[in-house]
Amino acid sequence: MINIKRQTGIVLLLLIMVFYAGLPAYAVSSTTTYAVLYLDRTEAYVNEMKVTLEAPATAVDGKTFVPAKFLGDTFGFPVSWNQQSQSVEMDIGGFQAVLDQARGTASYGGMVIPLNDVAIMRDNHLLVRLTWVMGLLRAQYTYDSKLKRIDIMFVQRPTGIYDELTGFSPPVAKFALGKAQYRIGEPIKYLDLSYSPDGERIDESRWEGKADAFFKPGTYPVSLKVKDRRGNWSKTYTRNVTVSSEIYLDREQYPMYVQPAGSIVPLDRDRLEAYKKVPDLSKTAVNDASRTLMVSDSPETILQKGILYQDSVMGKIRLYAHHINGTDQKLKFVIWVTNNGSQDVELRTTNAGEVYPSAYANIIGHQATIDFMTSDSVDEKLKVPAGKTLVYRVMPDYYPGQGMNVFYDLETDGRVTFTFAAVDPQAEELSGYAQLPYDRHVRGTFGVSEIRWNINASTFDTPSKLVIGDGVSDPFVNGYDFQQGVERRDNGNYGVMYKIHAEQPRRMAILLMARGGIYKGPIKINGELVMVPQSGVLTPVDGLYLLWRTTGREPSLDIEFTPSAGSSLPINLMFYPLKELK
Repeated sequence: MINIKRQTGIVLLLLIMVFYAGLPAYAVSSTTTYAVLYLDRTEAYVNEMKVTLEAPATAVDGKTFVPAKFLGDTFGFPVSWNQQSQSVEMDIGGFQAVLDQARGTASYGGMVIPLNDVAIMRDNHLLVRLTWVMGLLRAQYTYDSKLKRIDIMFVQRPTGIYDELTGFSPPVAKFALGKAQYRIGEPIKYLDLSYSPDGERIDESRWEGKADAFFKPGTYPVSLKVKDRRGNWSKTYTRNVTVSSEIYLDREQYPMYVQPAGSIVPLDRDRLEAYKKVPDLSKTAVNDASRTLMVSDSPETILQKGILYQDSVMGKIRLYAHHINGTDQKLKFVIWVTNNGSQDVELRTTNAGEVYPSAYANIIGHQATIDFMTSDSVDEKLKVPAGKTLVYRVMPDYYPGQGMNVFYDLETDGRVTFTFAAVDPQAEELSGYAQLPYDRHVRGTFGVSEIRWNINASTFDTPSKLVIGDGVSDPFVNGYDFQQGVERRDNGNYGVMYKIHAEQPRRMAILLMARGGIYKGPIKINGELVMVPQSGVLTPVDGLYLLWRTTGREPSLDIEFTPSAGSSLPINLMFYPLKELK
């Protein structure tokens, strides 16, 4: 008989090779397993199916030893190698047996016996004593000395998990797959069938190996464990996901088809650069000059009290202001309206976007834009008597470092002068405040407040883009700075509303790329507001932000957008064509 203690390192090798072949998933009920082996022959049978053993059963000093691999695989008991203790651990019939190579002992059920009584090595394979294993398994066996044949009949104990001490059972983990085989890049459907025999809720699920899709052919084991509200964990349940070599979607296509709207599609640097160079979607641009745009954004950071911008206008007007308190004291932002004529003038406000003062520039621009784009029907009237100055809007006091952003659409039936000013919180009138100097940011009165693009989104078949806010493919609107008497350009087209329209759009994904820097702002698609992003900010290195998908059955596509204060331009709207999948 071979002394197993001298077989240094062999047990570890064998266990790695033998016992991690993957045991069958457990079931609630049990059935009989019938096995036949022959001494000194590698031929064996399991439920009448012929198998070939890596090592045959053998007899040593009147004791019969059988291959541990065969027993473990056939009768479903786990065997593992403990590297730290240099021992084999076997869970047989509810007994935790430890074959301790270092000490030369085998322990189970409180008993300790010599290791050589229960295990030997043959040709680098571990064999265990038949009578010992059968006793622990509670299995029946017979031995025919003429034929040197061993017949084993074993009924696996059902995995009943009722605990007589507590009166409760641990939960059962189980899941099903939507189909037997998946293609490369095909979404995997997992149906969680886990439950508690006691009717308790499942509080936690732990998956291993689970993926939404796989992008190489092969077999992928996926495991699940669940925990009930009492803290009891289930046994691990494992199934294999089989992936064929047929391609459904590749890695780049997959998020375009499957990833939910409102998420980021990550791309490496090379792919991001490639997407910047995709062709422009054809468009026809029309500038709407029916509403005058007044922009007060210079000085953007206020260093002293005074008049920020002032001009005389009439008719349809949009007032837009964005400023930061750069002083060391509280300020009050006020818009005054002055009627220098001889007749009363009525103002009618039809839309408004406002935000409470905040130290976060991205937040104030984002929230004010949301307010403006989702404002309920506003219908406020203000009569300005001839020769009088009234407060049109006054914002809450804002502290050093805080900023504000406002939009107002209104109509007048006469000429009035609007004055944007940063004043003392106690100030009641405009007198005594001087005009503040220009500081490179946008300021002026512009003849365009809306740009309409009609695009062809029905026939393109490669990824395409629309660039917004680059000043080249999307020119900036021109205007005039009344205070300095010079022409100005609305760099970034802040305060301008874009309305993009397509007839009969094809099936596609619509995405947004932040190109100029940090971006945060809403966009409206077919009447539904989409946040970009859902939380935080979008940066040029993040990837593409998935806004929307069309089905190819919509009669039209309508996108509304206005650049958010505190965010950087340009941005690209990306249009990714989607094919019909089978």
